[in-house]
Amino acid sequence: MGLLMRANNLANMAVARSGVKEGLDIAMRVRQPLDFLEVYDWMAKDWSPLSEGWSAIWLAGDQELVRLANDLLNHGAAVMNAFMVPEPPGRSERASRWLLGVRPTAADKAKQEAAVKGLASARKRFAEYSRTALGVDPVDVFAQVAPLAGNRADNTGDFAPTSQDQATP
Repeated sequence: MGLLMRANNLANMAVARSGVKEGLDIAMRVRQPLDFLEVYDWMAKDWSPLSEGWSAIWLAGDQELVRLANDLLNHGAAVMNAFMVPEPPGRSERASRWLLGVRPTAADKAKQEAAVKGLASARKRFAEYSRTALGVDPVDVFAQVAPLAGNRADNTGDFAPTSQDQATP
């Protein structure tokens, strides 16, 4: 989840820190230029533990666990790519991108959504295999608490307990 949050924040930063206004802000010293080493250190907070876990799996995991860990990390990289590499602008969009900066398109958002779903599926496969290998009972890792009736369509707000959450008398 941390990786996904960082990817989203980087994409938001690309929107906020691009275009003519950003260039003028930097030139007039209203804002400092982006420090790539700071961004790297910030990203390493999530990538370093993932890399350490990945290395441990390579050392001690069976072939299927290694394959699933590789797949999970590849999907994590795909999420970063989807959020950070916008689709190239068409001819009519080049001037707008130069003037206003990077703005995600519908194609960018679709690519991001597909990458997030791919990461979630890879994480699920990894968790299910790991639970089986460890002898832990299987669970539905995508199970969620049911929203209360009358909640908004985006499912924010209070949640009702599911039948499994209800205490038995």
